[in-house]
Amino acid sequence: MRITPLEAKDSGTDLPALLLVHGLMSSHNHWLANWERLSRRYRLIAVDLPGHGVTPPASAPEALAPLALVDSLEALRVRLGIETWAICGQSLGAGITLRYAVTYPDVVAAQIFTNANAALKVPLGPEDRAFLAERAARLRREGVPAMRAERFHPMHAKRFSPTIRDILARDADGIDPVALGDLLDHTLPHLGLARELARTSVPTLLVNGRWESRFQPLRDWAAKTMPDLTIVDLEGGHSINIEQAKGFDQAVLAFLEHAWPIPPCLLRGETPIHR
Repeated sequence: MRITPLEAKDSGTDLPALLLVHGLMSSHNHWLANWERLSRRYRLIAVDLPGHGVTPPASAPEALAPLALVDSLEALRVRLGIETWAICGQSLGAGITLRYAVTYPDVVAAQIFTNANAALKVPLGPEDRAFLAERAARLRREGVPAMRAERFHPMHAKRFSPTIRDILARDADGIDPVALGDLLDHTLPHLGLARELARTSVPTLLVNGRWESRFQPLRDWAAKTMPDLTIVDLEGGHSINIEQAKGFDQAVLAFLEHAWPIPPCLLRGETPIHR
């Protein structure tokens, strides 16, 4: 299967690794508000998805299939020499990381995800796929003005700090509109893995932004369907890791401390043990 080599911001320490995967029309900067707290205890690896940030667009449509993106993450793990890591996905990114944990459970110590509407459903039918295809065509045709009209463009985020909103809006404007349209055509329609999530075998945390009303039925469905699932509900919306950064970080750190304890020698700065 053809894959796209992914670029990533890497905190580069000898601490256990935590992979961070952003959603549509974002970048590795999606995790800026979380970086300082989480990097004290984990080696953070924040990827840029194809056509986002500094990762180039995919070279072929098949490289954008969800399983191909999963294999791109696995290639990144191998390239970085990481034996086991924890993974965290937001929105579209969660659709990829959740599938990664089902596909490669032996290298995932634990996983975290946030509100991910498309990921917790079945793959889209013809009508919804046609709607996405129309949006994709408009993005390719009109470029940045069409991207700014999308409701998930960061410039419309009302609960981001001005600094983070400006950084992410700039990153979004820099995305190749053709690459973005390709994701709508070749990734989003196939992202849903409702049928597979009952097979999740790794400890899982959902940090739920309870103000996103359309996600709450999926949150309740996940609570009944996914084994070994912990849910923390926070006051906020779709990008809960930014809107409630401190609460998100506390939930992640508490969950990982229980699910994947860090050897004390690593926290004391003694001889590193790569995990």
